[in-house]
Amino acid sequence: MYVQSAMYNVEPRSGHRVYLSAGSAVLPLVYFIFFLAYCGIAAIWVSVLVRKRLTAYRIHYFMLAVVIFKALNLLSEAEDKSYIKRTGSAHGWDILFYIFSFLKGISLFTLIVLIGTGWSFLKPYLQDKEKKVLMVVIPLQVVANIAQVAIGESGPYARDWVTWKQIFLLVDVICCCAVLSPLSGPLKTFEKLQERMEKLPLI
Repeated sequence: MYVQSAMYNVEPRSGHRVYLSAGSAVLPLVYFIFFLAYCGIAAIWVSVLVRKRLTAYRIHYFMLAVVIFKALNLLSEAEDKSYIKRTGSAHGWDILFYIFSFLKGISLFTLIVLIGTGWSFLKPYLQDKEKKVLMVVIPLQVVANIAQVAIGESGPYARDWVTWKQIFLLVDVICCCAVLSPLSGPLKTFEKLQERMEKLPLI
């Protein structure tokens, strides 16, 4: 015997089927509004870079790339939710969503490390310690995105869903701790500089 079942809500006005839950039906619109907001932020940032191009560093262009990845991530998520809402199938733009989510996660953590180490502002190179942090963070982000795919493509009923959820949270915490480690060096240097300034005689 072959049985096919479907769960959906019916819109009162149009009578169309909505395969998202009542609380999630507005998600496509919400994600699209946030996509437009990030596009506006990217446009403002581009205008600032054009006006200040003589004093702009490479890190500023990297910031623009992070904002663009986030905007594309929101657009693909909005289309994915809209596809689920219309058809009930989860295989719409989910591949693009995971790709842009991966690029956004890696670029964001890399950006935080680069800003914390003073790259592009104070020095045009990375030290061995900072390179090691990036070599740790990037593979961890790969694991985090694999866990995110496993969580997103299944549900709490799945066999290893709880395990992947714990792996995702653990890897996210480790990435945050790894990113904070390069910040200790510049903070100590700033504290030493501040102590020396306090010891200088006042004119």
